[in-house]
Amino acid sequence: MQETTSSSISKLESMDYLSANAFRDLKTNLEFQLKNQQKHVIVVTSANQGEGKSYTALHVAKAFAEAKKKVLLVDMDLHRPQTSKTLGIINRPGISNIYEDQLTRNIVNEVSENLFAISCGRSTLNITEILSSDIVNDYIWRQLEKFDIIIIDSPPIRLSPDTKVIISTFKNVLFVVRDNKTKTNEIEEALSSIRLVSPVLLGMVLNYKKI
Repeated sequence: MQETTSSSISKLESMDYLSANAFRDLKTNLEFQLKNQQKHVIVVTSANQGEGKSYTALHVAKAFAEAKKKVLLVDMDLHRPQTSKTLGIINRPGISNIYEDQLTRNIVNEVSENLFAISCGRSTLNITEILSSDIVNDYIWRQLEKFDIIIIDSPPIRLSPDTKVIISTFKNVLFVVRDNKTKTNEIEEALSSIRLVSPVLLGMVLNYKKI
């Protein structure tokens, strides 16, 4: 277990009141959706890049951690690993190392109280092969023995077929939409493209909306 030292890590209290409560409310809604499921894993995605999915994944994770749930945040966006950068773990072993190096020890990073994270790992060309591998997916499933909930930051659906691979395994989807940017046809296209892998849509988050 390694401890992160990024100064950008903070609790929801550092946000404005309305934003912090919005994530707490989202956490409550997700708990309700998951209450009849044994495996609490959520894949956070969006239609396009720049819609705030990584931001949402991190702050939903913080909301669960604040509620005394033990949370594992996994950066599976190996194309653009924003979560790993934000947490300051971009250079630490992670998802790609599980597959390429058979490394399963010392890859979980302690972010803050009750919140832990796994980085994307080193840069690789074998992204689809890694994300569809049994060794990676089995490792993530096993973490449910230690954590109450796992939140996965995945690539945007319209930019990468890898998201469909991730969703086909973990099923539960939280879909992020950016206010005044994401077009209706882009949402429809994204959701249609994952329909064949039978996702469970837990909800949609409207991001960057001015209050």
